Amino acid sequence: MGKVIAVVGAAGAGKTTLIEGLVGILAGRGYRVGVIKHTSHPVEGLGPPGKDTWRMARAGAVAVALAGPEGLAFWRSGHPDRIEELSGLMPDADIVLAEGFSQEARIPKILVHRRDKARKEVRGRLLAVVGDPLPASGVPHYGYAQLEELAGLVATEAVAR
Repeated sequence: MGKVIAVVGAAGAGKTTLIEGLVGILAGRGYRVGVIKHTSHPVEGLGPPGKDTWRMARAGAVAVALAGPEGLAFWRSGHPDRIEELSGLMPDADIVLAEGFSQEARIPKILVHRRDKARKEVRGRLLAVVGDPLPASGVPHYGYAQLEELAGLVATEAVAR
């Protein structure tokens, strides 16, 4: 299981775009990267309603996996209590980037901050801020065009653990 680093920020701040860019850079450097996305919306199964995996989940399966030639999708009932449990589903990943989990104090975070969005309160250690700087934060700041440098910080943090 890889080192987990959360990317947090307000809705629409650019978290998904940032993670997508980091995944490409880190994978290009030879790291195996996993991604976990947190949502406050109900997750009821795999695929569109009425399809096989959805039907199996609705029938009462505690877990459903959809395996194909290009990958695997997995759904499980219930809500894991800890980020470690979720990241444990990715044993081959060197680094796990988690979108959300701003209140999970045990994992370091990168805050995507935009002045035009509500500021996200974050628990735990803040590794960096991306986007608009936070006044007097003392945390390294990166612009959206500095993904290579940010990926270096992420890789260093992942190796340190």
